Amino acid sequence: MFSKIVVPLDGSALAEGVFGRVEELAHIQGGEIQLLRVAFFSSLPGLDAEEYELKVVRAAEEYLNKISADLERKGLKVSTHVRYGDAAGEILAHAEKYGSIIVMTTHGGGGLTRWAMGSVADRVIRRSVKPVLLIRTVKTPRDSN
Repeated sequence: MFSKIVVPLDGSALAEGVFGRVEELAHIQGGEIQLLRVAFFSSLPGLDAEEYELKVVRAAEEYLNKISADLERKGLKVSTHVRYGDAAGEILAHAEKYGSIIVMTTHGGGGLTRWAMGSVADRVIRRSVKPVLLIRTVKTPRDSN
């Protein structure tokens, strides 16, 4: 049923809190975990935007490769995908074309921060044509750094 499990990651320990559930779902469904990182760089005047865009994409690839290796050692089928641009839009575009379910965390933010910045998870839920499983995570000491 869920043969392609799209797992968007932002590099935080909170986002990585999804893996217990994702591994369980992948084992039950026999599905492939598609690790997805959306890279973005806000250019500043005087900087070579292309150079920095390449750096954030390479960093995203390295990050996903490390996580992928850990999951593959557990016998899971994993692929990695890096897209560039708006996080919610790129998650939705990838999932619509390649995924069967999106599994992601929500940081549980609210109030003015959510109003001002919006929530990627909220935008994904509202616009996705694929099922979305949200896992609420708890802040850990690593996230305080």
